[in-house]
Amino acid sequence: MFGLLPYFPRLSFVFNSLEKGEIPIYTFLQYDKKWHVNRTVIPGSNGLITLSIPIVGGRNSKSNFDNVKIDNRYHWQRDHFRTLVSVYGSSPYFKFYEPELKQLMDAEHGFLMEWNRSCLEWVLLKLKMDHQLKIQFHHECPADLHPNEFQLNDGINPIQQMVKSSFRYQQVFEDKIGFMEDLSVIDLLFNIGPDAHQKIMTQLVKL
Repeated sequence: MFGLLPYFPRLSFVFNSLEKGEIPIYTFLQYDKKWHVNRTVIPGSNGLITLSIPIVGGRNSKSNFDNVKIDNRYHWQRDHFRTLVSVYGSSPYFKFYEPELKQLMDAEHGFLMEWNRSCLEWVLLKLKMDHQLKIQFHHECPADLHPNEFQLNDGINPIQQMVKSSFRYQQVFEDKIGFMEDLSVIDLLFNIGPDAHQKIMTQLVKL
């Protein structure tokens, strides 16, 4: 999903970005439902939970990524926060981040890209990576890239494989459902807190 800006992205997104040294966002791309940029994945006591942000036009939206609007008629922010509290309330570090997370989740945005940006910048700040990774917006197609030929690679790349095969940490509900691979980066943050930065950087040197 490189070139897009997901909602609380998966760990592999963070590793991919660190390897490349930046987070390029191609705002000129037309929204496609298969990108799942309005979703984030966390564990639940019975399996994975997908939190989805409703967008205007739904799955049939034809807007460019930077023009995709959030459908704020729904109380999705309230529901997402309640789910996060339910899932991570017993995790070691959630209470430490909860006040700021509540403030973040209460802030209303009209556009999906701006909401996703706000969430990612908050996570990078908590991970102490805000100076390592900068979001670079590209509003026009680069000269060496034709928009009609641009395709996202949905296959598993080496970094995703690494995250799936060798990146481990203690998770909530692990005793019930086992370890869940390549979840939202907030899962790592709420489970190991300040140690998340060092764990990521230690794993990165092994790539």
